[in-house]
Amino acid sequence: MVRAYNDTFYSGRLMLSAPIVAFVGCSNSGKTTFLEMLIPELKSRGYRIAAVKHVPGHSVNLSQRDSDKLLASGSDAVVINSPEQSVLFFPQKHESSLDHIAHQLGDSYDIVLAEGFKTAEVAKILFIRSGAGETPTNLSRIAAVISDEPVSVKGRLFGSKDIIQFADFLEQGF
Repeated sequence: MVRAYNDTFYSGRLMLSAPIVAFVGCSNSGKTTFLEMLIPELKSRGYRIAAVKHVPGHSVNLSQRDSDKLLASGSDAVVINSPEQSVLFFPQKHESSLDHIAHQLGDSYDIVLAEGFKTAEVAKILFIRSGAGETPTNLSRIAAVISDEPVSVKGRLFGSKDIIQFADFLEQGF
């Protein structure tokens, strides 16, 4: 089933996976803290959420773990499974796009909330926080701004505690 979304959240590609919203801003601008409050609100409304964190320049270090040894031996993928969680690892020659990751997640989720991925062609929520560093520029598809200071924006402006209002905004977007 292909679902239709409004232009705020639809990237123009055939939607085979959940809508994707990227939360972007400099380090310490409040992205993770906001998502930690937003996810329970969306869950309470019955949504299935996938969160994706972009960590450019870092690699997952599993050295001296059996999973790393299995990957090094040539396995195409390794899953670590325990009663609490499962983790899938697979080697790649280059960083996956956010679209590719969402496609891999399949249709098991209602929305993908991504932290980072400022160059992805998806709807973005820009975080602006005084003293946190340079606000990214030249961003496309900014659907809203989250800031606790006065800023001039074309779109919607939310404060860092406006979780319910922001969840309503997301619901209206898809």
